[in-house]
Amino acid sequence: MKASILFGIACVGSCISGSNAGLFGGSDDNSKSTRVENPQAAPFKLDYKLSFKKPYYYNSTVPFWQTSGDVIKAEDFIRLAPSVPGSKGQIWSTIPNSHAEWEVNMQLRISGQHVGGGRGMAFWYAAEPNQDGPIFGSKDKWNGLGIWFDSYNPKTKSPMTMALVNDGTKQFASKVDPTQHMLGSCFQNYRNTYEPLYVKVTYRNKTLSVLMDRENRGSSYRHCFRKQDVELPTGYFFGLSASSQNPADDHDVITLETWELNPPAKLSHLNRPMEAEKVKKGQKFEGLDDVQKQKIEEISHKVNMLREMAGEKEAGDQTLIGMGAVLDQQHRLVEELKMVQLQLQTLGAPGAEDIASGNIEDILKPRTRPPSGATGSGSSPDQGRPLDSSSQVVLEQLIKRLRDQESQVMNILNGIGRLENGIRSMENLQAENTLKLTTLLSSSKPDNAKKGTSSVMTFIAYFFIAQIVAFAAAFGYYKFRVQQNDKKFM
Repeated sequence: MKASILFGIACVGSCISGSNAGLFGGSDDNSKSTRVENPQAAPFKLDYKLSFKKPYYYNSTVPFWQTSGDVIKAEDFIRLAPSVPGSKGQIWSTIPNSHAEWEVNMQLRISGQHVGGGRGMAFWYAAEPNQDGPIFGSKDKWNGLGIWFDSYNPKTKSPMTMALVNDGTKQFASKVDPTQHMLGSCFQNYRNTYEPLYVKVTYRNKTLSVLMDRENRGSSYRHCFRKQDVELPTGYFFGLSASSQNPADDHDVITLETWELNPPAKLSHLNRPMEAEKVKKGQKFEGLDDVQKQKIEEISHKVNMLREMAGEKEAGDQTLIGMGAVLDQQHRLVEELKMVQLQLQTLGAPGAEDIASGNIEDILKPRTRPPSGATGSGSSPDQGRPLDSSSQVVLEQLIKRLRDQESQVMNILNGIGRLENGIRSMENLQAENTLKLTTLLSSSKPDNAKKGTSSVMTFIAYFFIAQIVAFAAAFGYYKFRVQQNDKKFM
């Protein structure tokens, strides 16, 4: 019964607590159901769908990007336009940009075998993506931003970088001079450089800035230009295009990464029951009506009552458990006291019946053995008590025997020690004889070597035989002593 009550409380209580936390609430603005995941948001966040880098491809395509024209997809780069006169190509994102402030980091390479450049490439942020045209392989009269990397400007005869904003009306291919409408420009020779050209395009607070690094792999950027009050709406597409004329160059893009600047703190709302499933199916989750809320309040009141009842019953059960533990401990103490009493009675202490009858003094008096001629037919309460004196005698005999055995053990140990000393003296004697023998052998003459060798071998044989006899005698003496001691113990 108790288990079912507690299970019911747990189930219903979780629902009630969830309703208090906004699980059943009808409003999405409940502060209790909203949680800030990153209150201190990072100043920038990578948008992987608007980026690509090595390895570029999945199923031979760049995810979230589309290519057109004469694009060559290599393992280490994407070549928009090869060094073939008249070739051109593009790569555009298929997802529009939703960030009000952003930054694009690129790695580009323009290389060729001729002295002059073969036109160049361009970075786009335009409303209409992937449109073929004469402006670096992309559409003229575009709507948005274009940053041109002109590797050989016809007027300046040197590489030039410029930025322009078009509203879809200006035609730069034939009629309009782009230098009269550019936001900013700079001159940096990024053709045939040892390292790729690192470009950073930043749009923040309606300010467009372009930085470039052609020598230090992005560790030392230089300002190209900076322009304020530039209007670039969201919803446009990022892209790159390139074209080759005569002489022609290779135009490669290695990396493009798009970063969201100053992302807002992400708010997460706790899902209500079945909300995730309905949202996944495209359905709208509706809140509870007044009748359902009233039922929840009634169930909450009943749950609180059940909790109070369960708490009182649990407290009573805990009291009973504590009393049972105390009672069990008392039983153990009584059993231990009984064991102690039995041990005392075996030593001559009065028992419980003697204490109750008042015969303690008679029991505690010294007991004497009755005369040998005295006889009696009746039983006495002290019958069997004279055995205490005999027990004392047996105890004294045991102690005496233990002492004798201890002295015998000491004698055996002393004998073993003497035997060890004898063995050491024999080892020393052997060492001295060996030394003498070595000296004798070293001082003998070469002509008497054979005779000396035979006499020495005879001496060594006799010496080892004497040593074996000595060890056997010592061991026999030791065994004899051990057997004598064992007989004494027996």
